Amino acid sequence: MTMGNSKLWQLYDALIEPIDGTIQVEAVVCGHLRVMVRSSAGNSGLASLLSGARHAEEGLWPQEQYRGKRLRDVAALAKSWNALEASVGMAAINAYYNVEHDVARHGALLFAGDAPGGDCFCHLQSAAMGKRVATIGHFRQAGNVLAGVCDLTVFEREPKEGDLPDAAEEYLLPEMELVFITGMALTNKTMPRLLQLAQGAEIVLSGPSVPLTPILADFGVCMLAGLVVSDAAACEKAISGQGFLHMFASGKKVLMEIRGKAGYNNEADV
Repeated sequence: MTMGNSKLWQLYDALIEPIDGTIQVEAVVCGHLRVMVRSSAGNSGLASLLSGARHAEEGLWPQEQYRGKRLRDVAALAKSWNALEASVGMAAINAYYNVEHDVARHGALLFAGDAPGGDCFCHLQSAAMGKRVATIGHFRQAGNVLAGVCDLTVFEREPKEGDLPDAAEEYLLPEMELVFITGMALTNKTMPRLLQLAQGAEIVLSGPSVPLTPILADFGVCMLAGLVVSDAAACEKAISGQGFLHMFASGKKVLMEIRGKAGYNNEADV
């Protein structure tokens, strides 16, 4: 399967184009590991900072440059090859889609961020039993829940003991039956190829960087596991270093099955 340039950007364009052109950016807050975009619609979105953007802490880069700009235009920065811009762009995308009443309308399950539940690995533990399962990214919870239940392979750009380097995905990912992909793969532009390699598997996107929209079903995704921000002020404090885990307490964890919605096709040519 070959992909021209238009195919490479199809996934991003599908997320950016529906964003309401009347919504503006009110604020961008950059923490140590996360960036948050707050919109004039009263909603906030998060994205993990790529490693090349983590030096850009508050006060060290012009966050005010985004204030008053159209949310859609800032979201388009997700296509940038600049690490910081791409992270801000994904947060802007999530400020549009990761809204509680919208995800609830799509049949999502919502869980209080500081309460048990809402973990996609626990939710799919029985589905993973006896299968060839992979995670793209090192999820701490995955090993705890899935060890001994399935044949688990972890692909990681910075491998820890027992992980495989991400280059191994080209060889092994097509053999998998269930694949969990970090939302950061959207920010670093590896997502289109990962979805292509894993098209024979059930695909789950997981993490605060995941846009919670059925649009992703068109690209072979079965389930989304992410976060909606309910208390922007509390989330800002959390990502600024005042209690990392409090980020989840500032919102609600979401599990959303999107198979069969938005023209789902597990063999989508992305």
